[in-house]
Amino acid sequence: MNFPVPENDNSTGQARRNPGEASSRCPVCAAHVLERPDAAAALWPLALGGAHAPALFHNARFCAACTELSESLIDSAFLKSWSMQEELSRAALTFLDPAAPGPAPLIYLGIAGDYDPDNQEICERWAGLAGEQIYHISPRVDESFHGHDRMGIYEAQRQRRNSKATLILNSASQFWSNVAILSFNAYFPHAERFVLDRGTSETPASTSTTAFNQHHSPRQRAYIGNGSAREALIFNSGLSGDAMQRFLIKLALGMGANLLGPEFLATATARRLKRNFWLNHPVAPPITRKYKALRPIEGSWMLTLAIVEDEFALRICTPSGQTQSVLIAKGAHLWSGPSFDPWREGQVFIVIPQRNIFAGPFASSLYQAHMEGGLSDPELASLQALRTSHRRLPSRTGLA
Repeated sequence: MNFPVPENDNSTGQARRNPGEASSRCPVCAAHVLERPDAAAALWPLALGGAHAPALFHNARFCAACTELSESLIDSAFLKSWSMQEELSRAALTFLDPAAPGPAPLIYLGIAGDYDPDNQEICERWAGLAGEQIYHISPRVDESFHGHDRMGIYEAQRQRRNSKATLILNSASQFWSNVAILSFNAYFPHAERFVLDRGTSETPASTSTTAFNQHHSPRQRAYIGNGSAREALIFNSGLSGDAMQRFLIKLALGMGANLLGPEFLATATARRLKRNFWLNHPVAPPITRKYKALRPIEGSWMLTLAIVEDEFALRICTPSGQTQSVLIAKGAHLWSGPSFDPWREGQVFIVIPQRNIFAGPFASSLYQAHMEGGLSDPELASLQALRTSHRRLPSRTGLA
């Protein structure tokens, strides 16, 4: 299904029928950039289904540096935050398909406090749903925005991408090993990745011992090899609030540029978003109008874009039903034409990462009628039918 965009707008973020390049300014740093819709990265995190998002959720207008910043620092901090860990743990098993493994949330354990006595590297620990262990080793850089100018932040994220991630499989279940590998790839798309199998699933993706040893220093090999005994973890809980706010601001900047074009960057709200993005403790501009409250499909992500009077806003409803909002733009003159009528109605997207689904848009009135039982929409009904009881999933140990 195509999402509604203004017919006379060439800067919607939608792939052109005759792909070309258009000069514009990056909405994050204002640098001149050649817009390449066909090669744009996702605004929505890959680990949460961003690879399947429609073009509206792509950052075709971001410069290369801000695209890397988005993926390596903004999305990463968001996924590691306390609030996200709680959300992902609640929805981890809800939509997994017993017949076809899909990516599932990983659990962030923290930074290994006993890893590097020379203070040159960090090792972050993650866990999979069946007890898998993940070691993400990267140069030690300051991921905060405190005390950095813009170039310092870019340099930090460039160093951060020079990383290695190792997944250690523990389950004898092929299903859970495949889930772990798909999740691992989604969470660490830019890292040099290695898979070691300590279970008996005989996973074809496993890295040979020789290859692993060639790419790791003796210290790295020793630490990962003794990983089961390591418990000294430091969880950076301070990431949570700032990570969510910066993530919301990033989405608003990208989607505002996609929907409203170059005129968006001249608005007061865009200038506020851009200024706040670079603050150590950013604050996303709040909404002030009354938006329609919609009930989510339990366990899924619900993204709603809507115009209410002089506000254009994005609302995110998490798998547990918590809501976060951000103002994209303010000023009715920006959407005066009839081509914006679908956004005045409100448009809903449903994201189910475990099934590689990014569905929508659904008109908010249709969505509400379906969820309240007044009208049955076949596509929404099919999404609800994908919910799975954990009792139908294979044993996580692989034992009967």
